[in-house]
Amino acid sequence: MPHIRLLNTSDLQTVNGILSRAFTQARIDDGYSHTHVPMCHPEFLNMYFKQCPAGCFVLEDAGQIRGAVFCHVWGETGWFGPLAIAPEKHHMGMGRYLAVAAVNFLKDAGCRTPAT
Repeated sequence: MPHIRLLNTSDLQTVNGILSRAFTQARIDDGYSHTHVPMCHPEFLNMYFKQCPAGCFVLEDAGQIRGAVFCHVWGETGWFGPLAIAPEKHHMGMGRYLAVAAVNFLKDAGCRTPAT
């Protein structure tokens, strides 16, 4: 069963690799001719993490990080992304776990939808 936990700075390199592989696979699946999505500059992901460390999560399965999501809060406005799951775990419902964790965090942080 997958497990969600807070992301640590020591996870960022692994998460960066997952992001690259997941978005590369998405481009392959969508039929792009140029498919490789390079890893982010480490400072970029560290910036995402530092902006909202309590809203950054990893998904672990069988003791390995298989996905991650970064939440962002700006007053009552919140969003999440990127969210990525390792390609070998696509289509198994694991992304849903991260999306639920992100939405719950954003609600708890006071973010609102237009209807609330």
